[in-house]
Amino acid sequence: AGVADSGRATLSATRLGGRTRWLAIEITALDGPGSQLLGVMVRNISRRRRREQDEHDKKQRYRALVDGFPLPVWVIGPDGRLEFVDSVFDVFFGPPGTHDPAVMWSRLLHPEDSEAFNYGMQQASAQRSELTTLVRGRRVDGQWRWLEVSVVPRYSRLGRFLGMAGNSRDVTDR
Repeated sequence: AGVADSGRATLSATRLGGRTRWLAIEITALDGPGSQLLGVMVRNISRRRRREQDEHDKKQRYRALVDGFPLPVWVIGPDGRLEFVDSVFDVFFGPPGTHDPAVMWSRLLHPEDSEAFNYGMQQASAQRSELTTLVRGRRVDGQWRWLEVSVVPRYSRLGRFLGMAGNSRDVTDR
């Protein structure tokens, strides 16, 4: 009776013929709440679930790869909003705290470098061009470090602009 009252959709995995099938099952009380007459709709959503799992696996592989780099890596979307930072970014700078890169960089970069950097990023994004620059960044412990920032445009397989990807190599000792 509880399922009949709620009409909720449930998701289940069933092994049929040695292969997992994902089914979306929706049960609806046909004559309103409390009805003894139920309608059941079953849809095979296995392809969608496999695509979702493949996408999740791809993201996990990407994160594992990027987290293996010894420098802060970040990705900005086509709308200019921060989409991703690697674990080294968090260790070096601390969590970004915002998805607005202009705000983030003004917090992390030296005040004398922040405005010029934000302008350079806007130009590189608008022109879909690379940017390499030297700025001072504040490490999580408060120490100022010289950073060589490299930024490149990102594109989909079909050539659609996806935003910018960058890294911030600490070159203070150099």
